[in-house]
Amino acid sequence: MATTLAVRKLNHPGITAAIILALGTGLLLTMSPAARAQAFETQSFDSEASASAAGWTEFQSRDAPFDYGFSNTNNAEGDSGSGEAGGTIARGAGLNAYYADLTLGGSSDLSLDLHATGRLKIRDVDFDGEMYLGWFDSAVAEAAGFDVQEDKDYIGLRFFEPNNGLWRLYASIDGIFPSPIGVGNQIDLPDDTALDFEIDWDADGGAIAGDGLLTLTFSTLDGTQTFVSTVEGSSPMTWDAFGLLSNNQDRLQQGLLWVDDLSYTTLALALASDLNNNGFVDFEDLTILLANWNKDVGADDGNLVEPLVSVVNFADLTVLLADWTGPGPAGSPEAALGEEAVPEPSSLLLGVMATLGLSFYRRRRRRGGDQ
Repeated sequence: MATTLAVRKLNHPGITAAIILALGTGLLLTMSPAARAQAFETQSFDSEASASAAGWTEFQSRDAPFDYGFSNTNNAEGDSGSGEAGGTIARGAGLNAYYADLTLGGSSDLSLDLHATGRLKIRDVDFDGEMYLGWFDSAVAEAAGFDVQEDKDYIGLRFFEPNNGLWRLYASIDGIFPSPIGVGNQIDLPDDTALDFEIDWDADGGAIAGDGLLTLTFSTLDGTQTFVSTVEGSSPMTWDAFGLLSNNQDRLQQGLLWVDDLSYTTLALALASDLNNNGFVDFEDLTILLANWNKDVGADDGNLVEPLVSVVNFADLTVLLADWTGPGPAGSPEAALGEEAVPEPSSLLLGVMATLGLSFYRRRRRRGGDQ
């Protein structure tokens, strides 16, 4: 209540902002850019052109023995109808390949939580190899002689050769088999059956400090069967792509795989705090929020957390500063600014306070000179 009274009495935008920011110092100094919201990309493969425009790229995936990428079919039985990713998979006989989204907004490591959902179907022809669906480093995957298990830089699900009519799948970090293999690790999925899947990486979910927890969940479309695979671990890997990935190995046996109706974690920011819709979260957006401080306004005016319940307050300010990009591309602010990285919220706070403090000082000097 005292804060509200002081702000109302002073009734000056610069002083008000300074008080607000000063009172929030203790909270904001603990924040870091890692707290920024993540976004999800969705892909229903409506057409080859739309998938390509969204960043989905084929790399050697049409070179024999591979033949996969965009397919104007609906083998996965996706709700979106015709159009999916997939085709003929194989061990590469000296080739590595992928069909993936390369426009995730930059690169990252496994310190971020990851999540993906979709629908898939796998069909055995004479398959003796492995295939991957998840996040990976595209530069590593394009190198001659690439092998997921040797070069790593992969997290997601691993399709492995069928056994007795059932496909063996594993939650996989670095592309390797989980250890130990057994109950909770291997999933035996029915052949030629459409399944909904979910991939979930909890970066802090492992039982050992520093380890994460990777969980795969599959369910039949009628909901009668559910399959789960988990593995704990850590990896220094980085990723900048999401999609289908093939190994470089020496067998030609083939299978068929299709995926559709995907949703997956990217590095693009969820810019609810971009109040002026210019692609960045910067001082212009901060100015809008502060101009509406303690007002019952909508989300477009800075009421980001509870626009129908509360007035603009510290919770909204916290969200805006957590989303801060500065004047650079929203998807990858640090990369765009190079050495001049996006400031920590603490530095931003001190800069704003200094500017506003100087403004207040000059205002007092002018008033004193008029007396």
